[in-house]
Amino acid sequence: MGQRGKGKSSIRQNTVPVSKTVDPFLELKAFVEIVEAESLSSAADRLNVTKSVLSRRLKALEERLDTQLLVRTTRRQSLTETGAAFYERSLAVLAELEAAEDSVTEADSALRGRLRIAAPQSYGLTHVTPPVIEFMQQYPNVLIDLDLNDRLVDMTREGFDMAIRVGALNDSTLRARRIGRVRMVVCASPDYFERFGVPGTPDDLKRHQCLRLNQLANLNTWHYRNREKKLGTVRVPIRALSSSGDFMREAAIAGLGIVLVPTFLIEQALRAGTLVTVLDEYEWYETAPEPSVYAVFPPSQHRTRRVRVFANFLAERLQA
Repeated sequence: MGQRGKGKSSIRQNTVPVSKTVDPFLELKAFVEIVEAESLSSAADRLNVTKSVLSRRLKALEERLDTQLLVRTTRRQSLTETGAAFYERSLAVLAELEAAEDSVTEADSALRGRLRIAAPQSYGLTHVTPPVIEFMQQYPNVLIDLDLNDRLVDMTREGFDMAIRVGALNDSTLRARRIGRVRMVVCASPDYFERFGVPGTPDDLKRHQCLRLNQLANLNTWHYRNREKKLGTVRVPIRALSSSGDFMREAAIAGLGIVLVPTFLIEQALRAGTLVTVLDEYEWYETAPEPSVYAVFPPSQHRTRRVRVFANFLAERLQA
C-alpha cells in the first residue's frame, strides 16, 4: 500500500499541469501562422488577434512542449531544428482538422468562413468582380477578402487562399488549375500608325516603338502563330516598361507605342476607336505557350471546401 501510494505521488510531481483553458489547436495555428507570416504582427493580422495574444499562445506551446521552436530577434525570426520538424507535422495536423470539419459541413449546404483572394487589378475588376458578387449573394456566410493588385503576392506569407494569375506561371511550387483563356492583340492609337506606319508582318515590329509589362521574362520577345499554326518570335524595341496593364493601355492611347495586351484591358478603347488592332491574322502571346488564366493555391495548404466551391464557381463563369 505504501509503495503504491508513493508511486502515485511521484507521477503527480512529474506531470506537467495543463490549464483547463489550453486549446492545443489554437496554439498550433498560432505557431504555423507566425512561421508563414514571418512576423508576429503579420500573423496577428491574419488571425485577427492582438500580438500579445499570439505571443502568449506561442509561449504556452513552447512551455507545454518544453522546447524552443522559434528563435526571435528584433529583426528576424528563424525555426530551430526541432521547430522545423514540428512545423511540418503541424501542417499535416491542421490539414486533417480542416478536412474533418469539411466532411461535417459538406452535409450542410451552407458555406462559411473567410476566403482571401488575390487578382490582378484590371482583370479582377472586369472578370473576377462580377462572379465574386454573385458568389457572395449565393453564399452569404462566406466572408470575401478580395485584393485587387498587379503585384505578385506571396500567398503563403500573406495568407491568401487563392490567387488569379493571367499568363505564364513562373513559380513551380504553386498548385495551379487552368480556369480560362486570354486573347492577346497587337494595337496602338490611330495617331501612332499615322506617324509611323502600319506593320504588315511581325518582322515590321522591329522598326517600331513598343510597350511591355516588366514582370515577364525575355522582355524584347513577342510570340505568335501564323495561319498555318507555325510558331514564331520577333524581338521588338522597348520604349517603356511597367507592372501595370492600365498604364500600358493609356500609354498606347497617348500614341507612345505599340502594345501587346489582352483584350480585356482594351475593350472600351477599341469600341471608342482610341486604339486599333493590327496583325489580326496572327495569334499573339506574351510568352509561350498560349496565355491562360489560372487559379493558384499555396503549396502546403489544404484546400477547404469553400475554396474548392469558389474555384469551380469562378471557372464556370470565366469559361462561359
